Amino acid sequence: FFALPSANSDPTGSYPSYGTPGLASAGIAPSRVYTYVDDSHIYSGDAQYNNIAPGGADASAEARDCSGNPITINNHGGYLSDPYQPATVQLYNNDVTTQYNYSSEYGIVFIDDIDAWQYNDNGALPCHSGAVWSQPSVSSAYESVVGSIAVSHLAGGHAPPMYLLNALAPVINEAGGSGATVVAEISSLAGLGSVLGMDCENCYADNSNPEVGNNTSGELPNKWTLAEDAEIASVNARKIFWLQDIESHSTGAASYAGRIYGFASFMLTWDPVYTVYQNLYYGDRSDGEHPNSSNPQIHVFPEEALTAYVPLVPYPSNASLIAALKDSGGTYFREYQYCYYTGNAVGTCAFVVNPDSSAHNAPTLRGKYTHTLTISSQLDVLDGGSVSLTGAAMPSSVGALTAYVLLP
Repeated sequence: FFALPSANSDPTGSYPSYGTPGLASAGIAPSRVYTYVDDSHIYSGDAQYNNIAPGGADASAEARDCSGNPITINNHGGYLSDPYQPATVQLYNNDVTTQYNYSSEYGIVFIDDIDAWQYNDNGALPCHSGAVWSQPSVSSAYESVVGSIAVSHLAGGHAPPMYLLNALAPVINEAGGSGATVVAEISSLAGLGSVLGMDCENCYADNSNPEVGNNTSGELPNKWTLAEDAEIASVNARKIFWLQDIESHSTGAASYAGRIYGFASFMLTWDPVYTVYQNLYYGDRSDGEHPNSSNPQIHVFPEEALTAYVPLVPYPSNASLIAALKDSGGTYFREYQYCYYTGNAVGTCAFVVNPDSSAHNAPTLRGKYTHTLTISSQLDVLDGGSVSLTGAAMPSSVGALTAYVLLP
């Protein structure tokens, strides 16, 4: 996916004009280009803020608690919108129409913070018809909002948008440790033909831990397991699962383990059609170190050139979820018959992950693997380093929060 189209001869100097060459002339189809909208969390300065704020044209879109108080976000710097209210659809109609019509090169609208109602000031509880919001009703309400968006003033030849929803991290947060709840909420949001897929932000790495695991300190219960379940449920719904592995703490070689862990976790349940992998690692411009969320990001690393096909076991069902890939010893693994690095055949391969806080015995594998994929020669976070396909074999004990990519 790509973000903003390139600037060209738009008379405002800000956006491409209809029919003016830009990304399209470079062969990039609108189905690969998105614009951004967030009308769930509406902050001061956002396009729809004056409309949702008290006294605004769509103030009835404010989510409220059971005493009628508006639900605020960002230390009272914005408002949570209410997907049950008709005025919320009007907010989206206004914003999506404006943003999407800036360029005929757009084919997708990335909608942020869908189902993210629990991320508000002081954990406030929004209410609808006198009752606190609860699932699966809330997901159904958000699905109804997205399905009701009407984009006006489309120029000739500019197709209506498809939607990419940033919804999976909130869904995991709300699941209370239940994979079945994750499946139910994803299934609700995936019910629309206009929904292209869903984003999973901070799912295998986040700004608290470079390796997200089951019951990792500071994490939700079984966050890793639920992230895998979300990937499975998205693929089984034939929707894109877009992983954004965000990590702003590792420096230099310290990011190796996290990168292998995130990539192997993703590849356990990857699908060549419906899954997308993206890193967001940070590093200071001066030396690539001292990472924080305001520094530059690097999105593509050399390990991601490894692809795998024809797994030895079927894709997990929504009934079994990630448990289908769990070894009796406690690790999770998947073996593939045909693997490629930068398009060149490398034989079989396997991915092994231990997301727990204690070591487990290595799994019993069908194939024979004498090497692992390793990363070396990285100078800093903003240098991807180089990959070796001939690293040492996996040990008999897989350490806590550790993963391996196995090769012949």
